[in-house]
Amino acid sequence: MSGLYFNRSYFTPEILEQFVCKPSAPFCPSTQSPIESSNDLGIPFFVPLFIIIFDFLVQFANVLLIILKKYLKNSSFFAMLSVMSISILIRCMCYFISAYLTVTESKLSPLWLEISMYLEFISGYFSKLIMFFMSLNRCLCFVSKNWNEMIFEGNHYLFPIFITIILSISASILSIKTAEIYRIYDKSAGFVNISSSEFGWENVIARLFYAFPILATISYLILFLHLKKQSKLVFSKNSQKGEQKVFTQLLITVVFSGIILFCFEILNIFAEKLEFYFRISLIILLNVANFIPEILLPLIFLISNSEICTRRKVEDQKNIAPRSSTTASVP
Repeated sequence: MSGLYFNRSYFTPEILEQFVCKPSAPFCPSTQSPIESSNDLGIPFFVPLFIIIFDFLVQFANVLLIILKKYLKNSSFFAMLSVMSISILIRCMCYFISAYLTVTESKLSPLWLEISMYLEFISGYFSKLIMFFMSLNRCLCFVSKNWNEMIFEGNHYLFPIFITIILSISASILSIKTAEIYRIYDKSAGFVNISSSEFGWENVIARLFYAFPILATISYLILFLHLKKQSKLVFSKNSQKGEQKVFTQLLITVVFSGIILFCFEILNIFAEKLEFYFRISLIILLNVANFIPEILLPLIFLISNSEICTRRKVEDQKNIAPRSSTTASVP
């Protein structure tokens, strides 16, 4: 997520007053403008913005490649990957709109900040769930083809996507409503999501969704043990190169996602022991790192395809060269 999340209990009363219901804060009764001045924009605003622009470009290129190369016909995995990229593109576009309206101090800014916040929650939960289903798909391709056909082959993959959408939306609404979360802009922290309730379910739901990266990792462990039992290593010459690369790309993404979640959890545990502004700096750093897993999978996929195209061009040139020399020697 590009907005920071703070629980009300993390603040001293003096610091809390700086964020909650100040005259320039959206969603407060006296709201007039999202920021005191556009001159207040700084690193906490521009760093996430640049990363989101890069994220947008990577996801757009990924969807374009999948469509142009007709990967959707090859595997349901690429269909789920493209749906994840499209969800991130929608979230990024909404962020751009809300950022622009914040800078221009538009009256529509509070509305778009709220929409952006909801989409970020939905997209975050959606990414965790869909990565689990993609990992399960890779696992079942080797372990149980019958189950893979039942769940993912043909149009069956639409059912996991439908479940992912419903759970993501439900979890987001429940998190935001019960915790009474709202978004403001603060020059020292950028876009901030603040919980005004001490009894919300946001932390509980977030921890429940931690299970999906863990389950994705377990899927890979089962796959590894299955292949080892059959004396077929994942990176052996007998394996299909396409399957190898998909396996590697998603495994790296899942592991990195798990590391980020672990860091967030450690920060939550020791949050009250850290100095407030040092805690803000750590959260900003982790929020920047939080973009990496969703960027990593399509980025590696794009790099892998560019390498394949380069090799094919080299091979084509080698094949053409002898024929041209032979033709020239004919009298």
